Amino acid sequence: MPSKKAASTHQLSSTPVQIPLMQSTERSHARRELIVAEEEFLSLIRITESFDMHDTLTVCPSLVQSADKFFNMTKEIINSNYLRVPLELRLESGCFENYYPVWFDQEKQYSIASWLLLYFERALNI
Repeated sequence: MPSKKAASTHQLSSTPVQIPLMQSTERSHARRELIVAEEEFLSLIRITESFDMHDTLTVCPSLVQSADKFFNMTKEIINSNYLRVPLELRLESGCFENYYPVWFDQEKQYSIASWLLLYFERALNI
């Protein structure tokens, strides 16, 4: 059993100490900007059906009316060479197969917006 002296040294001080849960840093600011860009992008896209379930991306016209706005949005989400480096195409078994773009690392985790941009880029390169 601890002595009275040891117990008294572990008491909380009467002055409250405030510890911020999140620091106001560039990283948290960049994260907020990323979330805003992803939410805006997702509000302009619908996953719809043509032949099979979820096989079509329906895009709001305002997303593609301004190329600058579209590329700025993709730069915020992916932060890389979106639609700037051609995909590699190979003819295998009588069919063309396209591979992943250079910005896409299969080992990383991506948001839904990033995955949709991946499928959008691959569809444009076919």
